[in-house]
Amino acid sequence: MIGFWIVAIFMVFTSLGVVLSKNLFRSAIYLGITLVLTAVVYLLLNAELLAFMQILLYTGGVMVLLVFAIMLTREIVGKTIEHQSRGVVFAGLVSVFLMVIMFAFLGRTELPLVAGKMPENMNLGLGTGLFLKYVLPFEALSVLLLAAIIGAIVIAKKEKEN
Repeated sequence: MIGFWIVAIFMVFTSLGVVLSKNLFRSAIYLGITLVLTAVVYLLLNAELLAFMQILLYTGGVMVLLVFAIMLTREIVGKTIEHQSRGVVFAGLVSVFLMVIMFAFLGRTELPLVAGKMPENMNLGLGTGLFLKYVLPFEALSVLLLAAIIGAIVIAKKEKEN
């Protein structure tokens, strides 16, 4: 339980680094750290398959694609991004409001104090479900991510030409 809270605190700070960093490359690095910390949470929940898939797919694959996309757009490497975050205060208030609602619902829910026994074949069921039953949405997500990165590169090149 203490390990979860330590990881959760680091995840909050690295997530804020993703959103608030003005350097795009540093923001991508913070995202990679956040994704690795998500894998650590999966390990703490004894979901080893999810943890390794998180590292391989998201931290490995998505981060490599993001870093290559950043490096391909040479004009933004090393520069600060001028963003207009006019709604930071409003977004913060909405976030606090939603967090209060979430904790209110969690306070009313009776959670077991003792963890139940994990099924022995949980990883097998998860793996077969993901790679047999849900393989189409899984692959559609990878195509969607690739299309988004290609679209970002095309938009960046159009802005360069203008």
